[in-house]
Amino acid sequence: ALFGWLNEVREELSKPQAPTLADLLGAYYGARNAGAWSSKAKTGNLQKFADTVNYLTEQKLYTVDDLEARVTSHNERIEELKASMGGKQARMKELKDLLEQAGRYRELKPIHDQMNAIKWKSKREQFKATHEGELRQFYMARRKLEPHFTPEGRLPLSKWRKERDELKQAYQKEYAKYKPIREDLMKLYQVKSTVDTARRQQEQTQTKRRDRGMER
Repeated sequence: ALFGWLNEVREELSKPQAPTLADLLGAYYGARNAGAWSSKAKTGNLQKFADTVNYLTEQKLYTVDDLEARVTSHNERIEELKASMGGKQARMKELKDLLEQAGRYRELKPIHDQMNAIKWKSKREQFKATHEGELRQFYMARRKLEPHFTPEGRLPLSKWRKERDELKQAYQKEYAKYKPIREDLMKLYQVKSTVDTARRQQEQTQTKRRDRGMER
């Protein structure tokens, strides 16, 4: 049983291990340094390597699977927040339009009432022609507001303003969550791009070695 267990351990240790993110980044920046012409460029590459590894360590990201899982998680969370914020933006825009139409309705209603108070048809038509622009705006506002009038002919202006303010606060809170996730995702994508390049380079190197071995 002991020999069997030892054999299992040897087999496990002999399996090729997937390179860590630090390994891949080291290979990438090592290749860049090999082709760098100046010491300044080499120092810059080493600094980028150190900064990236420190960032990944702080985030507890050590393997390609860790990185891809975090990217997926961030993308899902961002889509959730964007959908929620988009719904709030749409409703705030709707409320803004309703409040503007209500202000226009209130401002122009005296002109409409004045026209209706004119008994003589010719004078009423003359008044209507003189105030055609204002009356057109009034009718458009009334048409948009019509579904929202109470039986007493009032509009829920206070309710709309309260809802707008609450939505604005909720949107700002969600954006405060969204912004750092988006910024972190951009960093992760930069790391992922570098890691993908390093993996391609390793695959190309392995393919060339295999081809040379077959030629021999």
